Amino acid sequence: MTTCKSSSPEDLKEALSFDRIRVGDSYRAEPYRVAFDEMLEFNRMWDPLPIHLDEAAALAAGHKTIIASGQYTLCIKQYFMNQMPWRAAVIGAIGFDELRFLRPVHAGDLISIKVICIDKRESRSKSDRGICKFRLELSNQDNDAVLTYTDIVMLKRR
Repeated sequence: MTTCKSSSPEDLKEALSFDRIRVGDSYRAEPYRVAFDEMLEFNRMWDPLPIHLDEAAALAAGHKTIIASGQYTLCIKQYFMNQMPWRAAVIGAIGFDELRFLRPVHAGDLISIKVICIDKRESRSKSDRGICKFRLELSNQDNDAVLTYTDIVMLKRR
């Protein structure tokens, strides 16, 4: 298992290409603490549902407090993905499969990620690239999964 930290220009020189990633390789990143003000600002701007903005509405819906937008949770996921050692090799995302929001995210949660390469293949049309499938799981401080999905990414080859 590889633990990743924020990338510096030096880290990007050592980036993994498609060729160096193996099926079964797994990666983690330093956890991310959800800040109330950041979460609330995002919710107001992009997903202003009452459960995302109003304590009483969240409680009435069965939540213990205001919850993060699922889109905010995906942004935390993207923060983590930009720490992965293949970051500089990314050509583009192809898609997400089996995206599931399993539990709500709350202010103060400490979110972590585990990424596993579950499949890879060379591009059929361009020899300078390959496609990797990664299974992702974001969990809270109680090790409860909050988000899972399969990420399909096109990467440069060496």
